[in-house]
Amino acid sequence: TIFDRSLYGNNGTIYGASWVMQGGLWVLSFDGTDDYVERTATPITDYPCTLVAWVNSTASAIQKALGLYASAADNLLSIGLHSNGQARWDAFNGATQTAGAFGPDCRNAYHLIGCVFVSATERIPYVDGIAYEISVANVPFPAVNTISVGRKASLTKEKYLTGQAGVELITNTILSAGWHQNFYAQTRHLFGV
Repeated sequence: TIFDRSLYGNNGTIYGASWVMQGGLWVLSFDGTDDYVERTATPITDYPCTLVAWVNSTASAIQKALGLYASAADNLLSIGLHSNGQARWDAFNGATQTAGAFGPDCRNAYHLIGCVFVSATERIPYVDGIAYEISVANVPFPAVNTISVGRKASLTKEKYLTGQAGVELITNTILSAGWHQNFYAQTRHLFGV
């Protein structure tokens, strides 16, 4: 079990992932095949929503680091890495899907990846505290029932994270540009950045 140290108590179950020491911090290591952490329940049912995670991946394929999913449908909000190494966000509500790749190549080193899903028509992605292009494509909030780290599970396919993830955050608030900059500045030393 992995424990949620926030007020929400969204504890999760670890499937295959292992703890490794990064600096003075324990993070989870994922094999890219079948390792993940999951909690079947989410307190977030509408916009706004912010996802943030420190991620270090070595793969050249789409990687899912953190997300809200539906266990039996193609519904999700997630962050991770694109096949070109850039950070990536996804919003998928049944037949309506939009995604974006942004920022520098984030492979082979720790990067703080985040996305503020402001509304059905606005998403603000971040890498290492820097905001990138805002998306305005319309995606109503998907019906989701699971929080997952290291895995995208959907009706049509699964994608797993190859690498490590630590200090994941999901909140039903809009975390400002200043918050992202400050969080990056205050936690980067933990990940050797």
